[in-house]
Amino acid sequence: MKIPFEKVSWNLDIQGLFESTEKEAPGVRLETRGRELEFNKTDEEWGRLIAGEGEREDAGRFLQFDRGNITERLEIESLRYVVLGRDDEWDDPNRDRCRSCYYVLVIKPLEGGSDKEYERVGLGSLKKRDLSLHVEQVYIV
Repeated sequence: MKIPFEKVSWNLDIQGLFESTEKEAPGVRLETRGRELEFNKTDEEWGRLIAGEGEREDAGRFLQFDRGNITERLEIESLRYVVLGRDDEWDDPNRDRCRSCYYVLVIKPLEGGSDKEYERVGLGSLKKRDLSLHVEQVYIV
């Protein structure tokens, strides 16, 4: 994934790595906020999103998984997205904010972890309309 680093407004809310003192989750983890997709996509829409295909207004929307595509409905619904940054043209008053690109880390629940522990499974680029306004605290281990 090519990201124009100098043209991205990075999310400064990500806490960074730290040493956890909790008994149930010792070790290093990342603390941040995760979001769901805004709406349930049909299988066809999901297929276009992971293939990076779509109409002109969908340009730049895609998800790329680390180990093969996730296609099972239950797995898809459990995914969360951490916004890492958005394109820097956000502050341009002439820019249509709905077309802004959000760079995301794709995470899924950690097997055997608490309900707030997730692991990375991919990355991507989404539009504002794709992301839910509902956020929840997550820990990436």
